[in-house]
Amino acid sequence: MANSLFCGGPFPFDCRDQGFEDMAAGDYRARLLGDVRLLLEPHPGISLCPGVSYIGPFYYETEDMTDRDIVRREYDMIEACTDALFLLDDGLCPGTVGEMVLAASMGKRVHIFYAVHEEETESGLRSPCWHPILLSRLVGGGRIHVIPCRDYEEAAAGIPAYIRSLTVTEGPGPDTE
Repeated sequence: MANSLFCGGPFPFDCRDQGFEDMAAGDYRARLLGDVRLLLEPHPGISLCPGVSYIGPFYYETEDMTDRDIVRREYDMIEACTDALFLLDDGLCPGTVGEMVLAASMGKRVHIFYAVHEEETESGLRSPCWHPILLSRLVGGGRIHVIPCRDYEEAAAGIPAYIRSLTVTEGPGPDTE
């Protein structure tokens, strides 16, 4: 049985913007999938490497899709995944925060990559998302892995090798924090 991976994080583009496909190509998930088109349409699962399959989210909209439909589909993906990976840069990610805490509460293995912001002094994590990161740890216990990164690009560059380290029987090594 392969690991199924949900990769959360804000989508830094909007399909209503001209040229949004070019912006979408810079998203860490599009880079991970190797083709932006794979991110922009639904799929049942895409093999990332032996033993690991990407199950979502995908960025697509249909005319009859409501906000509730989107939340329900992503909830179902989190429920179906074995592992949930999140990339957090700034604090402007309420959907991602909700998904992260949900995954932790469901007992999923959660992998949180975040960009360190030195100006953030409320927590030793130095992240605007320190509260949901710590809450996820509290809820999920030892199944939560937190990986600080210099910035979004360092996180995006490190995620593919990290994903290859996932195995069917066990996750990556201990928390880096």
